[in-house]
Amino acid sequence: MITLHVFRFEYSGKWCSGDFLTDGATYARQDYLIERGKILLGLVMYVWVGLLTYGCILSCLITAGSRRDRLGGKNVEKVDDSVEKQAFVSHGPAPYEREIRTVIAACQAASCGHVRILALLAKRGIVSLDEGDYDNRTPLHVAVAAGQIEAVKYLLDQNANVNPLDRWSSTPLNDANNKDIATLLQSKGAKLGKKHAYTPIKIQNLNDDDNRLFYAAFRNDVKNMTILKNQGWRVNAYDYDGRTALGIAASQGNLEAVQFLVENDADHRHRDARGNNALDDAIRENR
Repeated sequence: MITLHVFRFEYSGKWCSGDFLTDGATYARQDYLIERGKILLGLVMYVWVGLLTYGCILSCLITAGSRRDRLGGKNVEKVDDSVEKQAFVSHGPAPYEREIRTVIAACQAASCGHVRILALLAKRGIVSLDEGDYDNRTPLHVAVAAGQIEAVKYLLDQNANVNPLDRWSSTPLNDANNKDIATLLQSKGAKLGKKHAYTPIKIQNLNDDDNRLFYAAFRNDVKNMTILKNQGWRVNAYDYDGRTALGIAASQGNLEAVQFLVENDADHRHRDARGNNALDDAIRENR
């Protein structure tokens, strides 16, 4: 049918248009139109096959979508049991995320002398530079203890409190092993708190889960400690003051957390920057 129609039209230079042939058309004209008819027929078949293929694909997609809707979410995806053990992925922010992104970020930056990071945190209003961690250690405490004078200068320029008290009732001046830092603090009105020997330690690279473990120990949060264990925790990781989860839990008197940690190979002999182990922490805090 398509070919017959093409035969009856003369190509006029416009796609799919032409003039009717007269009775006096020549054979040459007919051969010309036959060739054009073949080309047009090929194009029509090409488009037809393409549309048919598109229709089949669309039909399959609609059918699959309909089937999924009918399942109503029952066993649509098979979830590996290991995913169930992943912490903090399904509902809201991860536990202790705020603490890790604020005060811990500031304290870790202070311990390494990363003034740029401290400035970024302060500029964005992410953290108060006077906020303390689980041991009430502020960025100034940590910067002084680590001997990071540039970080100390920056914090003092930002009017950080020069006399905050940590868990041991010590001020930053108590931790000053550097004379220049001590002089700088005193020029700003720094005073001594309760004296405890402090020996700077080698800084350990910590990840977010290490810091979550410290806060879980601080909060007696055995549930999240269990999740961290299942994820491959580092039970004996220590912070910028050499503090481990066991030492923190013992300081708080968190018996459940202490038991869980000891049962899972926490090192009770580890000593922090003040020379204390977990037993010393418990005795000091009358736990």
